This record gives sequence, C-alpha cells and structure tokens, in this order.
Amino acid sequence: MERADLPVGSLQHLPSFPARSSVGLPRTLHPYLELLAKADRSGHQPVLRRDPATRTMTKLVQWLCGLALLGTAWATLALDPLGLHLPLPCQQVLWPFPVYLLVAFGCYSLATVGYRLATFNDCEAAAKELQEQIREARADLSRRGLKF
Repeated sequence: MERADLPVGSLQHLPSFPARSSVGLPRTLHPYLELLAKADRSGHQPVLRRDPATRTMTKLVQWLCGLALLGTAWATLALDPLGLHLPLPCQQVLWPFPVYLLVAFGCYSLATVGYRLATFNDCEAAAKELQEQIREARADLSRRGLKF
C-alpha cells in the first residue's frame, strides 16, 4: 500500500520499513497495522492475507515429506544399494513394511473418525435458530405467492 493511499489519521507517523531487513527477517506487520487502522474507522472487518513468502507448511506437505522420507529409507534398506547385506529375517519384515504402514494408517484413520463422531457436540441453540430462520423464510415466500 502506498503512503499516498492512506487515509488521513492513519498510521502515517510510523516509519517505512524495507520488505526484508538486511539480516533476512520476514516482512514487518506495517501493512497489517494500516489495514487494521482503516478497518477500525470504517467499521468493517479487515481481510488479512498472508504474504506468499511467509507461508507455513500445510498438513498435506508435512505428510508428503514424512512419506518421502520413509519411502527413501525403505528403498535404501530393501533394495540394498549401499551393500549393507541385512540378515534374512530383517529383509523378510522389510519387504511388506509399506503394506503394514498402510494398514496401520487405515486403522488410525478409522479410529480418528469414530472418535470424532462419538464426541461431536450437538448445537441445540444453533438448531433452534436455523429452524426459526426456515419458518421465517417459508412465511416470507408464502406471502410472495409460493406454495409448499
């Protein structure tokens, strides 16, 4: 946001900061402070967007990195490119190991879904409010000529 675009009375007294400091610190919160100050005066809630340079790792990327790490370790041990010559019992356990992990992940997923369903909270107040809104909408539509 350019300084000329700022409304009067905003945070113009704050100094301008470079996008990145010389030591590689992330961008400052200066634009966010300006956005919040503008939102306070207008009464609207601001929409804060993250800078693409400061994105965090999502759960999907974490899982994919973990799977890649495990897959690399498994391939290194199972295919034996380093010439480790593991004993036969270790090799016999190592080859079906991905299937074991897949079954364990399936069990974990089922247990997690089951637990979340068992502990799901009912929202009685929200259900009543929704039913009231449905009644109001039906009454309004009936007044406008729609028949149910």
